[in-house]
Amino acid sequence: MAKDTPITLRNQVIYSVFVRNHSPEGTFDGVHRDLDRIAALGVDIIWLMPIHPLGEVKRKGTLGSPYAIRDYRAVNPEYGTPEDFRRLVDGIHALGMKCIIDVVYNHTSPDSVLAHEHPAWFIRDAQKLAPYAAAVNTQEGIFPENYVKLRFLENHDRPRAGFLIPSLTALESWTAFNYFQRGAALVYAGQERAAKHLPSLFERDTIDLEHGPDLSPLMARLAQIKRERIFAEGKYSVQAHPCGALTASYSLPGQQLFGLFPAYGQSALVESGLPDGQYTDLISGETAEVCFGMVSSAGRPVIIDAALR
Repeated sequence: MAKDTPITLRNQVIYSVFVRNHSPEGTFDGVHRDLDRIAALGVDIIWLMPIHPLGEVKRKGTLGSPYAIRDYRAVNPEYGTPEDFRRLVDGIHALGMKCIIDVVYNHTSPDSVLAHEHPAWFIRDAQKLAPYAAAVNTQEGIFPENYVKLRFLENHDRPRAGFLIPSLTALESWTAFNYFQRGAALVYAGQERAAKHLPSLFERDTIDLEHGPDLSPLMARLAQIKRERIFAEGKYSVQAHPCGALTASYSLPGQQLFGLFPAYGQSALVESGLPDGQYTDLISGETAEVCFGMVSSAGRPVIIDAALR
């Protein structure tokens, strides 16, 4: 949605097409032959699922996911040639319809052109926190002032955080960091129990909400902290540290919020930029001391409001 998106789009009908499965041959020409029937349905816009070449590396299934894109500037030869694609688009326009393409740029394949030509755009080593912190800070500089991202550790498409982060202390830290991040925090059902099993989308697979470590009190406290105005209006930044920790901070005139998040659940000692003194950790309620500008943690997350000393 853009600022000038016309509300007349509310009157439109969109027809989604997956070229591979739309006809027996799975080609652009197969879709082209069906345009008259589609138009007769009263369709205004044809939405094509990705039509680009697919990656070979780590391919899923025989043909691969249509979202594992190898090259966004080419068409999948299995669907036809660029000329075939242009003919399809011309045919859509000739019937008074429009054509849009599903393009998701963070769904590249491991062997994509972008990964080869612009490796700096991709984080390949999960142990390296610095590129991630830099990417978050870059977003702060280029996104609209009123941007809202949905922050998550897991969802229905990704492995469970409890599976990826077996250390409970580290999981608590990443959970706190996810809530601390600018944006809305997503909790995927079962995450509050550090669930490891990703439920099937295709079978009945009931989530176990009775067993496992109970992160509910931590999440409830983090939700309370996140209500503070500074999370919506403050200036935000993230920093990675050699000890394997992330720190993040918000600032408003007269107010500063600082968070320390040991990524691997291990002891951490970091520069905080806060005046020396004793503060209250907003998560645990315990004393958090700043000495020579540094804050330490035994491995658990710490959030400090600089005004509370």
